[in-house]
Amino acid sequence: AKKKPAAKKKPAAKKKPAAKKKPAAKKKPAAKK
Repeated sequence: AKKKPAAKKKPAAKKKPAAKKKPAAKKKPAAKK
């Protein structure tokens, strides 16, 4: 897993502000249940 520098070469993930626009994930306390 650490031998996969390709993951770091994927700035596309950081270019996805949509992920931060998904507060629904934090609104799912069921995950802690």
